[in-house]
Amino acid sequence: MTNRDFEFLPITHISQVQKCIEDSKDFIIKVDGPFTYANYKNMTSGSFPPLLRLRDPIVLSEQEFQKRCLRREIRGLMFDTNSGEIVSRTMHKFFNVNEREESSVEYIDSVVANLIKEDPSTPALEVLEKLDGSLITPILETVTTIDENTSIKRLRWRSKLGFSKDLSRSIDKFVYGNVPVESFVTYRVTKGQEMCTFSYEIFENLIPHPLQNYIDLSLKYLSQGFTPLFEYFDEDHKVVISYGSAFLCLLSVRHTVNGRFIPYSTMKAESSEYNVACVKNWPSAQKYLEGRSSIRDLVRAIEVLEDGQEGFVLRLRNDLMFKIKSVWYTDLHHGRDIIDQTSRESYIWKLTVENKIDDLIPILFEGKYRSSLMLFNDRLLKAIDDTALDIQADMTRARQDYTVDGKLDMKNIIKCLEAIRPNRGMLYYTVVRNCLGKKTDIDFEKEIKLTIINKAQTDLEGCKALVGGSVSFKTTPSDGELTPSTEQGIDKPLLE
Repeated sequence: MTNRDFEFLPITHISQVQKCIEDSKDFIIKVDGPFTYANYKNMTSGSFPPLLRLRDPIVLSEQEFQKRCLRREIRGLMFDTNSGEIVSRTMHKFFNVNEREESSVEYIDSVVANLIKEDPSTPALEVLEKLDGSLITPILETVTTIDENTSIKRLRWRSKLGFSKDLSRSIDKFVYGNVPVESFVTYRVTKGQEMCTFSYEIFENLIPHPLQNYIDLSLKYLSQGFTPLFEYFDEDHKVVISYGSAFLCLLSVRHTVNGRFIPYSTMKAESSEYNVACVKNWPSAQKYLEGRSSIRDLVRAIEVLEDGQEGFVLRLRNDLMFKIKSVWYTDLHHGRDIIDQTSRESYIWKLTVENKIDDLIPILFEGKYRSSLMLFNDRLLKAIDDTALDIQADMTRARQDYTVDGKLDMKNIIKCLEAIRPNRGMLYYTVVRNCLGKKTDIDFEKEIKLTIINKAQTDLEGCKALVGGSVSFKTTPSDGELTPSTEQGIDKPLLE
């Protein structure tokens, strides 16, 4: 099988995800009480392998194609911890225009042309506003179990990896008002015959809630087996753009099992019925489509939008999606001239550990820079992973050899580290010391990444020493192309 568009595959059980990522370190499965979350934590060249190429078609078996499609769904999936059954399905991974061949304007133009040819009376695509907030998903949390099929539940709001403390408290307050969780409205919920469906009725409603309409619309979709996806913004969790006041806006609605999206026109009408804010489409886009202009013309028009607009999402009738960032947003957030200025190497380090390299790639028009950037991304993340293993080993030794009366002998620990890791520098010792001081389970990789984010701008050489000193970003021709081993990593089967 050669080139083929991305497809939404049914997801029913966590075992599908586990099998898909068992040989990858780029993903994480996190158990948090009654729910288990699956998400990607790194984005390397092998995290989301390509499905197609325009001039050099990729040959994939049906099994390999499905595995690559499933990989793109691992972006905040939620499962029931006990049964392993899927509970919630967030937005799949899709790419910026011109980030890769399958999101190039040339390819999008051909797909849109075919959609218009198939049905000229129905819009081939929608151009939807891209909001700069946090992706939020409503879920039902069990308060009390009555029997195998019936329980008392309340509606909560989650991010990709669960109930993020600050963010969860913020949106709970926005929706329910300044009341404790125990005062939220509860529902008597009975399982339906199909997976993820249920019937419900109010069990207890102690006080009125400011945004009960948002709760009602969410319950309607959830009970029918869909996952509604919202964008939430408030000033405390601002990314780049400030919208002034907090808001909650419906972005899309997906079928939890099969992954298909409710048509935008249907979602917009239903959100209007409930008086719920819905993501806006861009009316000006129609003049390009009606005039049969190319997607390239549409992209250029979006790129030069006025200040204050992040960009748009192209949502095709077949549910393929592509991101377009405005030049203003890209310049503000990343800096278009970053690659040609060696003084910006520290910023590239920061973007890499924050998984934001994908936003930078579309503005690099020369292939050698794109290749060099992805090669650096892969090398740095590999070095961080290796360093995490080193720190774990050093901590084990330190606890065994330098504990006196139950207390750690930090002075001798540092001396020991200086002897066995003489070229790692003070940041390495600082990370080890910080980890040793924690009593809970430690995410060594996260600690290293936080150190790089905080120190890359002021102590890049220290960050290099922290991860072994062998990682550096270069754009020279000799280092500007992917090595055979890296290229192999992109296209090799996910599971042999």
